[in-house]
Amino acid sequence: MVNVKLTLPNGKEAELDALYHLGGRRMLWIESKSGRPAGAERYGEIGDALGIEPPARVLVAPAEAQHAARLFGLRGVSIEDAPQFFDTLAGGVP
Repeated sequence: MVNVKLTLPNGKEAELDALYHLGGRRMLWIESKSGRPAGAERYGEIGDALGIEPPARVLVAPAEAQHAARLFGLRGVSIEDAPQFFDTLAGGVP
């Protein structure tokens, strides 16, 4: 599913770029950013609420955005550039 809008258990609204069901209770959540990942501090909260483990929460971003995400202390999500992300997918989802 793409552009998924949902309400978290705490009542806050969230929108996810892409959410994939991998079978059973496994999900893959992908966010894509081209600049500073605004709102990214909520990724841990959203992933926890949905029961998605951090390796299956992926922020795909260019190098500048990756640096900004790390600089601003983004936690609870894997940060990858597009080529790295596609290599990860080719190797199998965690």
